[in-house]
Amino acid sequence: MNPAEAISEASKSFISRATNPVIGTFISSWLVINWKIVLLVFMSKSTVEEIILLIEKEHFHIEKILYYPLIFALAYLLATPWIGVIYTYLTNKAEIVSGEIIYRKKTYINQLEKSAMLADPKLKFPYESIEKVLATVFLNMTEKEKRHIITSIRSQLPENNTEKSGI
Repeated sequence: MNPAEAISEASKSFISRATNPVIGTFISSWLVINWKIVLLVFMSKSTVEEIILLIEKEHFHIEKILYYPLIFALAYLLATPWIGVIYTYLTNKAEIVSGEIIYRKKTYINQLEKSAMLADPKLKFPYESIEKVLATVFLNMTEKEKRHIITSIRSQLPENNTEKSGI
């Protein structure tokens, strides 16, 4: 095997290991935790011997070199799927709540349209105008205020029409 083939094989091996989630995460966490060592190696103008002595003297602690990066990598790898599950759950919950709000709004609009039509059958309400009225008037009202308005509309309706409408 010539040197070019050896370098090619070594780089392929390194790339396959670095793209492995466990090893890649460990390397990333090691670089984050040991950033001073990386800077010393690549940015220092000292000799190689001086850099090695400095790293051994001040930065070579088994916790920082092995334990902390390993713990961080494992925690990241174990937590990531659960974060995805929580995100999906919360997104689905928000969509359900949003759908319920839209459903209640449309039901409320239909009740108002029925009440208005019973009060004056000649009156035609375009859906968009009712929606605009609700958006501007009823959106900031409390439930008590909304019930008061519905009650006042009901009181203005004839007795037989109230029973038919189901309001």
